[in-house]
Order: sequence, then structure tokens, then C-alpha cells
Amino acid sequence: MTEILKIVGNISDNDFLLLGIAVLIFASASAIKILKFDLSDYLNKRAERKKESARLQAQMSCPHVLMEFHQDMQLICTPLFRSAPRDSRWQCGRCGLILRSEMMVYDQIKAFYPFAIDSFDGDRVLTATVEYEQLMSLAKRYGKQMKAFERHARNANK
Repeated sequence: MTEILKIVGNISDNDFLLLGIAVLIFASASAIKILKFDLSDYLNKRAERKKESARLQAQMSCPHVLMEFHQDMQLICTPLFRSAPRDSRWQCGRCGLILRSEMMVYDQIKAFYPFAIDSFDGDRVLTATVEYEQLMSLAKRYGKQMKAFERHARNANK
């Protein structure tokens, strides 16, 4: 114990000051490095979560059809779902949503556009004859859905 006191007694006040500054610099540098690593990791994970959320919102707002409005009150909807040969899954070509069967595709489109469908032919094209007011409301709804989809898709690709 007396040896330690002799060593400490030989250190001047300036040496204590320099030692304290060195310890403070070392502690600050290590704290900054730890905080910087944690902050960048947090920001990267947050960006990934935002992209995933925007992708899911884009899938929910996608109309999954290509609509064509004709002058004779004819509405033609072409579903954007496609399936590979010998695969039971159907994937939307616009948003990437995957459904398990072709009937789920039909149900998905009926949920978005509840109108009387005249035919659902082999080319998977839906045809419906609608009144003028119904046609205008469908066109407006389709436009709103496409705007929402495009906004979410842009956020998912940032």
C-alpha cells in the first residue's frame, strides 16, 4: 500500500490531468462507436420494415385487373393473375400477390368490383354490361385504387 502511495505521490497534477483527458477521450470514442453502430442498425431495420409495409399496402390496394371501358356500356376486365404450367399458384403481374386457386382469383375480383358479370370466358376475361352511372363510379373507383397502388408501390421501391 505504501508503494502505491509513493507512486501516486510522484505523479504531478498535470499528469493526472493528462491521464483523465486520455481516459475521457477513450471512453467518448468507444461510446460514439457503439451508438453509431446501434443507430445505423436501427435505421436499416426501420427502412426494411417501411418497405415491407408499403409492399403489403400496395398488394392490398392493387385492383388486380386491367379495366377497359367501352362506349356501348361494355366493361371488360382482364385479370392480371398468371400461373406457371403445372403450378396451382396464381400471381398478380402488377403487385406480386399470390393466390392458391383460380376461383380465388375470381373471388378477389368480385370483392373489388361487385357488378353483374355476363361472362367469364376461357381467356379469363370478365365482361359486364353496366349502366352509365355504375360505369362512371367504377371508373372513378378504379382510378382511385390505381393512384393508391402507385403511391404504395413507389414507397416500396425507395
